[in-house]
Amino acid sequence: MRNITLVTVLILFLLGCEKATETDYKNIPPDVIVVDGIITNEQKAQMVRLTHPVANPNDTPMPVAGAVVMIYDADSVWNLSESPINSGYYYSPVWFLPVVGRTYTLLINTDDKSLTAKAVMTKPFAFFKARYAKGNNDLYHILPASNPYNPNRAAMYKVDLDWSFLPSYRDQNPEDCKAVIFYYTLPTLDVNEILAPISETVWFPAGTHVVETRYSLSDEHAAFIRALLLNTTWNGGLFDGDQASLPTNLNDGGVGFFGTCGVATRTFFVLPEKKAENLEKSY
Repeated sequence: MRNITLVTVLILFLLGCEKATETDYKNIPPDVIVVDGIITNEQKAQMVRLTHPVANPNDTPMPVAGAVVMIYDADSVWNLSESPINSGYYYSPVWFLPVVGRTYTLLINTDDKSLTAKAVMTKPFAFFKARYAKGNNDLYHILPASNPYNPNRAAMYKVDLDWSFLPSYRDQNPEDCKAVIFYYTLPTLDVNEILAPISETVWFPAGTHVVETRYSLSDEHAAFIRALLLNTTWNGGLFDGDQASLPTNLNDGGVGFFGTCGVATRTFFVLPEKKAENLEKSY
């Protein structure tokens, strides 16, 4: 009888923790600039996106156009060009090759605002390819590509899936045959993460081309991503906490984050294997 009582109390407690969540976007200052930019140790056109805040998460943000954007270290300066014009997307020259261990400063100038942010390029680490499993529908899905907790090696994993080139899918819209999935390894482990809302499963056929990229995160960058997840992906679960402002490495007048990440990449194709045959693990 005592065990039944304890179980009943626990169920009532868990049900009592469920609540509707609603984010208040009306108090966001309208004159701030939202910065979304990660540069990596790859030689390519690095991108920084600038937008105005939105009142509703489903709204399309308006771009911050015509800004002067540059990135510099102790030796060089790289000017970023907006492309296309009035898009809010700013790109560095393709020969820009950031170096691990160096400090990079982002400078943004508009008619009425000057923003800066500094970050040190992190070291990339090797990893094993993501595991995948076959479902009863003869399609496959990616298993979690990383351990959720590591106090010393915070990381973001981006998994790009593309099966648009397969013969059975050539008549379909190519964009409907692609998907991007993110996984995170953070130096914290939150109950909101463990009991987060269930995410939609992405199904794909054998032969799918997979590009998995691991972004090494600084402690400051990991703290920003954790706060972002608490306010978005992990929000609406069983144990929601109070939503709070996101940390940033930008000065007053800017929100978002300027990240500098060492990356490692693996590419593979999904083979028609049985679930038990695909046992490689990621870390």
